[in-house]
Amino acid sequence: MFKKIVYIFFIICSMISCKSFDSKILEQKAYFDNSVKPMKVVVNRESIDKCHNLLFNKIITKDEVANILRENLLFESSPKNLYLSVIVRNNKLQRKLYFSVGCFPLLMAGVPAGNYNFTITLEAAVMKPNGQILKTYTATANDVEYVCGTAHYLADDAAEATALYNTLKLACKDLREQIKKDADTIDKLTR
Repeated sequence: MFKKIVYIFFIICSMISCKSFDSKILEQKAYFDNSVKPMKVVVNRESIDKCHNLLFNKIITKDEVANILRENLLFESSPKNLYLSVIVRNNKLQRKLYFSVGCFPLLMAGVPAGNYNFTITLEAAVMKPNGQILKTYTATANDVEYVCGTAHYLADDAAEATALYNTLKLACKDLREQIKKDADTIDKLTR
């Protein structure tokens, strides 16, 4: 019976995805729907700097975070006299360790040793050039990435970076969808 339990445990663990960071994901781009009036995207660097110690690591720099936000909030056509100001409002990174060092044989076998659970809240404001805010949107996103085997003990930041990137990407997607639903309202507010 014990052997069956161990066998089932290893099968379940092998199904959990342990990711490594692929820098090519930094090159991915996402665009707003054509129904949305083009805007110049401005990322508030101060909000990134304020949160940097908590959520960013040596794999993804502050500049790369700003670029990820910009590259996931693109417009097909040139912006007119409208801005989209993006601010990082809140973030939370939770690290969970499943096993102690005493379970070293399990960790060597590639069993997940823990996970990074990352949550971020972005706020975006549609603004006129004079700074008048027409409408604001808030998006909160979450991603969990698993740390496998010895990677956790070798201080591999790949899972943390992947969780950060995926969370930013999901939050941007949510903002794009919210703004797309409000395309007519934004058009009326800018007349």
